[in-house]
Amino acid sequence: MFGVLNGTEVNPEFASSVRELVSGSQKGVILYCSQGGVLESNENYKRGWQTRSLVAAYDLLQEGLTNVSIMKGGFTEWVNSGREIEVMVLVEEEEGETAETAEQAETAKVQRN
Repeated sequence: MFGVLNGTEVNPEFASSVRELVSGSQKGVILYCSQGGVLESNENYKRGWQTRSLVAAYDLLQEGLTNVSIMKGGFTEWVNSGREIEVMVLVEEEEGETAETAEQAETAKVQRN
């Protein structure tokens, strides 16, 4: 990994976990963080902008994955441009199942009370 940002922990299993998920398929990987990194220079960043998603993409490329993309602008730009998001919440239910959406989690919470 070419750099680790403050507050970021290295996950030594990251590349192998991603490789397992996409092996044997044509699936690509789209990475994002809050800001989304760029390699191109611009008026603010003459040498690009290193972010967590850019570091992760570099790590995957070094490990031989080839279909790797970064969501330019990151999650912040996605939300600020009015794109849709769905909040996912995992809540342990009594039967050992999990709720997948915030609505299901709230329903499960109300049913337990």
